[in-house]
Amino acid sequence: MKKFSIFLISLMVPVCSFAQVQTVLDFNTYEEQIQQVYTTPENQLLTVNGDFQVELGSEMFMLDNWFVELSPSSSNDISMRDSYSKSVNSTEQGNVLGVRVSFPEWSYQGEALIRPKFPVLPFNNQGEYINLNNGVVTNVGKVQSFSMWANGRNFNFTTGVRMIDDIGKIIEFGLGSLRYVGWRKLKYNNRFFSDRAINNIEKTRRLYPNTSPLLAFHSIAIYKPANEFGGDFVAYFGSADIEYTPYLTEEITDINDEATWGIIQEEQLQRAQAINTTLYEEVLQYEYAKQRALTINGNEGEAAAEVAADNAAAVQ
Repeated sequence: MKKFSIFLISLMVPVCSFAQVQTVLDFNTYEEQIQQVYTTPENQLLTVNGDFQVELGSEMFMLDNWFVELSPSSSNDISMRDSYSKSVNSTEQGNVLGVRVSFPEWSYQGEALIRPKFPVLPFNNQGEYINLNNGVVTNVGKVQSFSMWANGRNFNFTTGVRMIDDIGKIIEFGLGSLRYVGWRKLKYNNRFFSDRAINNIEKTRRLYPNTSPLLAFHSIAIYKPANEFGGDFVAYFGSADIEYTPYLTEEITDINDEATWGIIQEEQLQRAQAINTTLYEEVLQYEYAKQRALTINGNEGEAAAEVAADNAAAVQ
């Protein structure tokens, strides 16, 4: 696990001319890596030195518990109940994400987002990097391509992957049509990317105490055209990769800026605490909604409790 506070470099120039490929998600190892980050299965709501803190449980991130968020035009009680994900074994791809989305039957433009119930975070409460290459990719300069394995069932729908950057902006990589049968590696190619190094130089900004740009997984998007009828949609998704030029090239110099000033660690710790406050409120809302549904419906209402809690999670 890499820390924000470890910066042995002080001269960093964003002029790298070669592209490199990094794994964004690999569902064969995804759950195992999540359990290493979130070491307890259940959410823990804590008070530390008077501050509210949350420790997310690994169960929230398991593929069987990913959340299908439907657009208002795609949502009713039946479609919400019958839209969900699960971990599936493929003889060709290994462990993959299986998705079922139940769109209302009438003709309209529909949209669904498949994602964990709570966001994949790039750092923890101590400002340490987490989820690297398991939803988080750092030092991202110019993106050349984004690809993902997808198993289609001949639906005339399209798909894409949404990522969120270090300033909170959502970026979507459109992967194209799912109108085919079997596995294909769908790919977004940046038509503005150039192999010439001079064209990949990023806008100049301060070197220290900036950190390198990053992207974190947000969701898989499914789009149903308005001229297509609804009903059940099924697809499967495998590993995803991103190809980009690194933003920073690094040279060791005689002075360690971060060891001298400690600005980055302080800034990232403050940022982590701010995210934690929001996350605490979201987890609290989720747990309250789940408990209310269980109280009303009893043990037989566990499925309804999960739906109610999912609706609470959808506010983020």
